[in-house]
Amino acid sequence: MLKISTLFLFLYITVGGVVAQSINREELGVPFDFPLYLSGNFGELRSNHFHAGLDFKTQHQSGKRMLAIADGYISRVQVTHGSGYVLHTVYDNGLSTTNLHLMGLVAPLAALVDSIQYANESWQMDLTLEPNKYRIRKGEHIAWSGNMGYSFGPHLHFELIDTATGDLLDAMPYYQHRLKDTRAPRAESYLFEPYFNKGIINGSTELTIEPVLAANTVSAWGVVGIGIKAFDFMDEVNNRYGVRKMEFYVDDQLSFESDIARYHPSESRYINSWTYKNHMKTYIAPANPLKMIKAFNQDRGWLRIDEERLYNLRFVLTDFHGNSSTYRLSIRGIKQEIPLTPIDEAYQLSWDKTNYFSKLGLDLIIPSKALYEDNYLDFEVLSADSTCNSFVYQLAKAERYIPLHKPSELRIRVNPSLVADTTKLYIAMLNGKGEWNSVGGKYNAGFVHTKIRELGTFAVLTDFLPPKLKAVNKNNWIKSGEISFSSEDKQTGIQSYRGTIDGEYALFYLDIMPKRIKYKLDKSRLVRGKQHKVQLEVVDNAKNRTFIEEEFYW
Repeated sequence: MLKISTLFLFLYITVGGVVAQSINREELGVPFDFPLYLSGNFGELRSNHFHAGLDFKTQHQSGKRMLAIADGYISRVQVTHGSGYVLHTVYDNGLSTTNLHLMGLVAPLAALVDSIQYANESWQMDLTLEPNKYRIRKGEHIAWSGNMGYSFGPHLHFELIDTATGDLLDAMPYYQHRLKDTRAPRAESYLFEPYFNKGIINGSTELTIEPVLAANTVSAWGVVGIGIKAFDFMDEVNNRYGVRKMEFYVDDQLSFESDIARYHPSESRYINSWTYKNHMKTYIAPANPLKMIKAFNQDRGWLRIDEERLYNLRFVLTDFHGNSSTYRLSIRGIKQEIPLTPIDEAYQLSWDKTNYFSKLGLDLIIPSKALYEDNYLDFEVLSADSTCNSFVYQLAKAERYIPLHKPSELRIRVNPSLVADTTKLYIAMLNGKGEWNSVGGKYNAGFVHTKIRELGTFAVLTDFLPPKLKAVNKNNWIKSGEISFSSEDKQTGIQSYRGTIDGEYALFYLDIMPKRIKYKLDKSRLVRGKQHKVQLEVVDNAKNRTFIEEEFYW
């Protein structure tokens, strides 16, 4: 393991942004009054996005006091199914924060939010506050940590933002002295991608993945791309983190580098272009403007293997604390024929033009720059089973992941005479397990229309099944202080729900991860010492409804 020098580390930390240079790390407070550990770091590679902040562990518990990290004000409050209570703060030092998965706020905002939720009869809400109206001081208790929404355990998702630009920043410059890290990043596998019809690697023109230990030398010819899958680690915890910086050298010349120090939220979906199954590519698609990555050759990082010799490759992976690891790989140039795959001109797609495709009852419109590079359709009409109300259309084979940066219009023709209620129709996409997942859709003039964000295999299905709804641990409701129902809809998904207690609206909320609809018993709204009647209705996206009624004594 190599340690980066103190001078280099200082430069490496501060180059990330102007804000990081102007604020001393001691000036920024901590969000908790206990030792800090991370379950996730900034820029981790996630599905369709970069991880936008640091995830602080909360000692395996919800309900920890979250503190303001500087003087400033609360600017916005949201409550969402995906993120729980969300608190936005603007600080006087030029930084802002967004905190997710909270279980609640403190006075006076807690009462304000509660009143709005009841007034709107909706748990979800979004309130922008007047600047400086809700002032906060460094170290002040402003919220309670939680585990709400898409969360796999109690933690605080902490986003640090450059207020002036809106860029998301790596908060490690301010907290790295509180986190022990002597462990270097570690690589798991390489990605090899021959350029379509222009390259070949190990005798194949298909994208392949090989373990690091099994791929010391590969053979290739033509234009090829390389990628690497790697994770970082810290002391005293077992979590895996994203790699802050990656450098790629060819014959000791820097060919590519990535430095995930900051990015704008609008850039996040470009992760689909730069990565593949957590592999960081060392080449850049023409429609990918990510500022955190840079190629240094004339081919945007693609390698031209056009000499019969050994090409020496080197990856250098570095974390924020300066721990570094090096991985070496060789490509032996072997001159050989590159098999060509002929593509029908009608199936070719251009990244910089609007693409229109219509065939056999399917219409597809892909806007300009929705694709990251030129591509093609694997169009085929597949056999349909009894659940389908249309042909099954393959636009891309399962092994070819083709994400779309912008929503694209998909229309599939159906025969309305075969469907009693066209409001039940929706478009579904086949997943890797052979299961249909709804991508929504509405019927109009013989077609079901929807927007898609990746190419795959699609068909029209019908949803006549109402959501499943069942009381959970009813005998434990009083002890736990919470009413709970399991709720699931495997076809079009839950659209809305509404609950009442004794005929009055009750603030139920959707707990996504265990698929529960819950209500916290509130003594300020319920009369104690009597029998209560709870009623809950759940509606899916095809307007199927389920109603349940239970009684309890409290």
